[in-house]
Amino acid sequence: MTYVVPALVVVASLVQFPPLAGLSTAALPKLYGIAPPDPTLALLLRHRAVLLGLVGAVLIAGAVHPAWLPLALAVGLTSKLSYLALFALTKERNAHVTRVARVDAVSSALLVVATVVTLA
Repeated sequence: MTYVVPALVVVASLVQFPPLAGLSTAALPKLYGIAPPDPTLALLLRHRAVLLGLVGAVLIAGAVHPAWLPLALAVGLTSKLSYLALFALTKERNAHVTRVARVDAVSSALLVVATVVTLA
C-alpha cells in the first residue's frame, strides 16, 4: 500500500476530533449554534462527541494497520454519509450544521478516493 491512502484517511480523520470539545456542555453552543435547552439534549450531544472521536480513532487505526483499512473506510463513510443524508432531509438548518455538512462532504470525498485507490 502506498502512502497516498493512509494520508487521505488521516486527513479525513482530523475533522473527527474537534467535536470532542463537545464533551463539555459549555462548548456545545459554539459547536452547534444552540444551547441545549435541557440536560437530556446536552447528554445526547456529548455522546455524539464521543462517537465522532471513536470514528476518528478507527480511521487512524485503519491508516496505520492495513488489515483494518476496509473496516475504517466503511465506518468513516457510513458516519459521514449518514449525516449528509439527514442534513439533506432537514429543512431548517443553521450555519453551524451547514459547516459540518460541508466538512463531511469534503472528508467523504477523500475517503471515497481512498476506497477507489484501495480497490484498484
